[in-house]
Amino acid sequence: MPKRSVLDDEQWGCVHERTECVLRQFDGVFRVSFKETWLEALRGIDRDQRAERHERDKHTRTGPTNYHGTPDPGKHDAVALCICDFIIVDKDVDPFIMYVIKAAAGDNSSCVYRRFDQFKKLSVALSPLTIAVLPERSSGFLGLKRKRVTPEYAQARLPVLQKYLNVVAQNKAIQNSKAFRQWLGLGDNNDPVIQDAFALAFGRLVSEKYQLYYDDPVEALCKFIVEESFSVFGPQVKSQGRNQKESTKLMKAAYLEVVSYVAPKVETMWKAIINEIMTIKNGKISPCSTILQAERDLKVSLKPVMSEAMQEICGKYPQLMEIFMQSIQPLIVEILVKHKKAKDKLVVEIYKNFHRETTGSQEERERQLAQWVRYLLQWAVEIKNSITHLVDGKITQIIESIAGQFDTKVGIVGVGF
Repeated sequence: MPKRSVLDDEQWGCVHERTECVLRQFDGVFRVSFKETWLEALRGIDRDQRAERHERDKHTRTGPTNYHGTPDPGKHDAVALCICDFIIVDKDVDPFIMYVIKAAAGDNSSCVYRRFDQFKKLSVALSPLTIAVLPERSSGFLGLKRKRVTPEYAQARLPVLQKYLNVVAQNKAIQNSKAFRQWLGLGDNNDPVIQDAFALAFGRLVSEKYQLYYDDPVEALCKFIVEESFSVFGPQVKSQGRNQKESTKLMKAAYLEVVSYVAPKVETMWKAIINEIMTIKNGKISPCSTILQAERDLKVSLKPVMSEAMQEICGKYPQLMEIFMQSIQPLIVEILVKHKKAKDKLVVEIYKNFHRETTGSQEERERQLAQWVRYLLQWAVEIKNSITHLVDGKITQIIESIAGQFDTKVGIVGVGF
């Protein structure tokens, strides 16, 4: 707590309480989410490895595979990017525009939110490699112009910023640079399992309570804690100002004070979580790997269990087929006889009227042909319905008859683990 603070002791007590509560809740939720995502990732890797072994074995049987060598770890996939939208944040305090940028490189993809100041920092970092120039900032020269934060202004600026990024991305050196890829959220140090686990855990924690935009877990948790705190005392702080300008100034000062307190605590907790997770992932024995191995062992052990339990039924399979064929033979004969009678009846009708109907005009012959087609379709539907009804009834009788041929029923006893 600063010596001279906008917040009083009670409000700082709320900040402390909300910080500890959120971090404690997130720690438990994240651990559960990480186990879920890691286990699912390991299952995916296991499926891919089995598919690769199957493909390799198939190529071994059919001929040698044309391998192109292992990928060069220093080679990066081309970057595709698009500024797809914008949002206006903090409309009641100090509004600013954030542009929504989606990027992809190979199997890696991202969605980040960037202010114009962040575009400016990127431009400075990449200035030795490109001559691309950003448009002027909305405050104008030396801040003399009034800052423009409107949907119309953001929409007009979007294609200009897109053009800047397109020019920058054409440079191969920039595409492969660490600074550019991290700015797009495509850094190589991003663990997809940890990212997915955080997204799952944070979604469960926030539960659509707030609409928060963030680039990394620390920023996300900080913003959530600040929102939770200001939902309690924000109106009180804002009411202390004598006018809109002073209220905005007080809110900004309070926001910075709370962030300066919350950020170090969140960062410390997140680093501790990551260190613990990496220790578990890099360890020789991990809980998720153990679970995955147990699933494999269970599948292997179930095979002999199922084989033994089904042995009696399998032994009676020839008898089952013999009974089935004997029972279904009359049904097949009946279907064929019924089909032949219907076909013969149709042929007789066609032959009876063929000569008389085809001696008329071209128009009459076409009309008669159309009538025959309709008759054939109607006949086919009737025969299909009749045979389907016949089969359904006979199959039910056959199944009941087969079931009666076995004196005892074979049940599978549950296996205890």
